[in-house]
Amino acid sequence: MKNKITFAEMNAFINYVVENTVKYGTAYRKVLTDYCVCLYYGEKEFSSDDIAVLYDNGELNTSGIDVNPEQFGLILNAIYDGIETETRYKAAKMVMSEANEAISTLANTINIVLSSTSKFDLDEANKAVQTLNSIKGEMTTDKFVSALVDTGVIKGSDSRESDIKVGE
Repeated sequence: MKNKITFAEMNAFINYVVENTVKYGTAYRKVLTDYCVCLYYGEKEFSSDDIAVLYDNGELNTSGIDVNPEQFGLILNAIYDGIETETRYKAAKMVMSEANEAISTLANTINIVLSSTSKFDLDEANKAVQTLNSIKGEMTTDKFVSALVDTGVIKGSDSRESDIKVGE
């Protein structure tokens, strides 16, 4: 049994707890920490490689192991910081993945629209943007379609006018 562990052992302790806590969840942090205390400070030899078995057998009991409080405090702080950093990284990675998927979908949609249009006119695109700007904040489907028809972006017959005359 030892009171202090080496720097390499500290790193192994921290990395093991952070990696497995992020992988399996924060509920496992205490058990993982106890395992490392027993392994590195207590220099225990375990009956199994399975932490669940060790826990169930009571082999992760840290009482009687005298750890250096200053060193152990550094280890715990590094573990908490590592878990927070890894969790944020994982979340950011998921957000970026979703953003990349959305951008890819948008690009594909634009390609489909442009490829199905025989002629793409930049002036018409500018008109559409101006139309959107003119009705922003109060956009409805009717206002949007009316604005596109009124500006000439969409050409076609105006359904508001009828060829049928009253009384005919």
